[in-house]
Amino acid sequence: MNENLKKKLIEYTAENAFVQACGIEIWELEEDHAVMGTTARPELLNPMGMLHGGLLFTLADCCSGVTARTDGRTYVTQTGSLNYYRNIHEGQVYAVGKVQHRGRTVCTVLVEIYVKETQKLLAAGTFSMFATQN
Repeated sequence: MNENLKKKLIEYTAENAFVQACGIEIWELEEDHAVMGTTARPELLNPMGMLHGGLLFTLADCCSGVTARTDGRTYVTQTGSLNYYRNIHEGQVYAVGKVQHRGRTVCTVLVEIYVKETQKLLAAGTFSMFATQN
């Protein structure tokens, strides 16, 4: 992967206010693959004291978007689907995005979310990202 593109994606993500509010960061980045993570904090928990499902969906969506963008184009989310399997009260979680299919206008990304400490699968899904520039 081009180092300039890698730097651009890291900066773009770091400057996104919503991503900052969720504490999401890029942990790994290469062509057609990204890993992004965050740490459970009180403001990210649901009323039951577990990571909010919306945060997990946001993490998956952000990871899918960055994964799609590794080709240098700009994308927006077209569709997203996430299956939830378990949850945590504390610790770190990370999403792994991998391109399943890259077409002329749509990139499909498979994403899985894990607990960093135990490597247990929390959620998995598929996101279709639409290229806004060809």
